[in-house]
Amino acid sequence: MATKKKKTIVRKSELKVSVPKKAVRRKTSKKEFSDFEQSESPLKTKIITKKYLYAVLVVLALIGLLFTASRFWIVAWVDNKPITKFELYSLLEKRDEGKTAEELIVQRLLLSEGQKQKQAVSGSETDLEIKKIEDQQGGSEQLDQILSIQRLSREDFKKLVELQLLKQKLFSGNVNISEEDVNKYIEENKQSLPANVLNNPESSEAAQLRDGVKEQLKQLKVNENFNTWLEESLKSSRVIRS
Repeated sequence: MATKKKKTIVRKSELKVSVPKKAVRRKTSKKEFSDFEQSESPLKTKIITKKYLYAVLVVLALIGLLFTASRFWIVAWVDNKPITKFELYSLLEKRDEGKTAEELIVQRLLLSEGQKQKQAVSGSETDLEIKKIEDQQGGSEQLDQILSIQRLSREDFKKLVELQLLKQKLFSGNVNISEEDVNKYIEENKQSLPANVLNNPESSEAAQLRDGVKEQLKQLKVNENFNTWLEESLKSSRVIRS
């Protein structure tokens, strides 16, 4: 019996020795595999991040373009189909027979000529001229009503006044209206002028009449100079129509 117990003890000890060896091998293989995964995972993360980042940027860019287009280039949507500003402008261009485009060309030429000749209109000059026009029309409210009928905003009207003043500066330099010019005009148009004023040439009304005639003749001469310049400019290489 003693011998059997000894053999059993030996076999158990051998078993105990062999089990740890296998267990050590398994732990080692798991650790190596875990290390391999940790070393590979950062590379995969970087690749995925770049791809997704690029995709997100592309989508954001497309959304931005669509938003810009819908805001600046689309007037309305009808049955999920857009009406573009290009269509609107084309229709307006046909209806006014190119008058709007011609007006823009004239404005651009005038501003460009002002830069060439170093002539400009200040804000105070514009405000003063607008105040004069308001007084002539009976006040600010009366002028607003006239502008409303003409479908002009105050800002549009201000730009027109600036252009008119610039035209005066550019084309009135050689304009000189003499008293003979005024007398000639009054004589040729006396049938349309008030007789009581003409019969009292020394009165203040007569002086105002003469000043008005002089200013009118000056404007006519300025317009003649402007029209001559404009005709030449439109035919020159300064304007290239597409």
